[in-house]
Amino acid sequence: MNRRRVLQALLAASAAGAASGLSTKKLRAAGEKTKFLLTFPLFGGGAIIDSFLPIKASEAGNADTLDCFPDDQVVALSGSDIRCADPLITSVLGFDVSGDPLPFPLSGFGEKYKSEMMVTTVTGTSVNHAVAQKRALSGGGAWSGRTLQEIVASTYGAGFALPNVNMSSLGFLERGSDPTLPAEAYAEPIPNALLKPLSFSGSQGIKGAPGKDLMKLARGARDNELDVNSAFYQSFYRSPKLDLWQKQRLISQNIEDQGLIDELVFIKDSPPQIPLAEYGLNSAPEVDELLVLFPDMFNDPLEQQAALACLLIKHKVSVSITISPNFAPVNGGPLGIKSTPLGFDLSHQDHRFVQALMWTRCLGIADKVITFLKSNTFDEDTNESFWDRTMMHFPTDFGRDKRRPAGAPFWGAGHELNNGHLTISPLVNGNTVLGGVDPDTGMTYGFDLASGEPSPGRNTSEGESFAGLLQAIGVDTSSIDLPDVPAMRKG
Repeated sequence: MNRRRVLQALLAASAAGAASGLSTKKLRAAGEKTKFLLTFPLFGGGAIIDSFLPIKASEAGNADTLDCFPDDQVVALSGSDIRCADPLITSVLGFDVSGDPLPFPLSGFGEKYKSEMMVTTVTGTSVNHAVAQKRALSGGGAWSGRTLQEIVASTYGAGFALPNVNMSSLGFLERGSDPTLPAEAYAEPIPNALLKPLSFSGSQGIKGAPGKDLMKLARGARDNELDVNSAFYQSFYRSPKLDLWQKQRLISQNIEDQGLIDELVFIKDSPPQIPLAEYGLNSAPEVDELLVLFPDMFNDPLEQQAALACLLIKHKVSVSITISPNFAPVNGGPLGIKSTPLGFDLSHQDHRFVQALMWTRCLGIADKVITFLKSNTFDEDTNESFWDRTMMHFPTDFGRDKRRPAGAPFWGAGHELNNGHLTISPLVNGNTVLGGVDPDTGMTYGFDLASGEPSPGRNTSEGESFAGLLQAIGVDTSSIDLPDVPAMRKG
């Protein structure tokens, strides 16, 4: 490859690029039917009877040996069948609390969002974290193994740069198992939300990097001259993997052309520590709003995930976003710990404290995300907010053991198939409990899929819950062998 051939290749690439019209093409569609799914997995087993289906001690057959609460720590929401646990914690990871018990009330959140809250019971099929997590998102494989996120991305994600973004881990991060799923609906894994926006440009943010025009010429020469004439391409040009790789290059170029790096950086230019401008970077226009909502985002990965999720929806980059606590502990807050190691699964050591801490933490983050989505307008003509088109769903691996040692002030709880889910959205049958809980055993039971009436003789399956959620968010499931679940839909 001599100098003349390089120049010829660059000129040819420039002409090809102009002909293809790839430059600065805006593909972010936001049509009438667009809906957003924000999945918020409760990593490690969030128990519904420790949150929104709590049992009063006076109702329990044997309060000393059941996971139940003193009557004054169970709050019935006004005008609602939903209850909230407002526990007073006397131990932290097995150590007695000095002074007054620690309050972890959920009723404030419940009163604020009860009209859009739907509590549904469900019984899973595995107590293995990775297996149970994947089944919680795929309804046990009900739609050829596709996940909720993949189905929403393939339904509403046309024209969005990254239809499906996943910041979770383990089974909650796994792809579904349908080989026919369009590649565009695959999840984009994001292990570090704070740094991810910097990946949306191949050169911006690098001192001394070539300008955009030169980068475009170089990439054109690579794609249209160098690659296609290489021995590797000549050998494998029919490979589906190579075809996918080339499509991903186009997607990456489109992301850069849309200037997403300037819309998704959620930290402020703060020289000399964070000199964004010095590196040609800009903060997202909403950065001040996000810093008010998430003041500890530099130290808190879940706040970082939530901030990025807000921007991905606001700038119409993604229709499905998944955020979640994970195995790693997070320090901070009044107790010195904001998130326990293993998330909800540290219930093995101190069930009551871990459930209270983690439910409070996750709902606190959810409250701030909902506040942001409500305050930003999706459609100026209809005055709809982004929240008006969003479903926030809290799946979890499994439940926890319902029993405790007699009279124990703190105890460890194992895994249990039987549990329930929380969903918050203007799109669901809000202010509703579907199913119920047996106060003698702590086991939840199902509901009639059509009327929503409690059905103590049956359990809600993963597939039924999965179908109801998809139908509530407007996905047509008529071509798939899924049950109709009108009880979960608004109206």
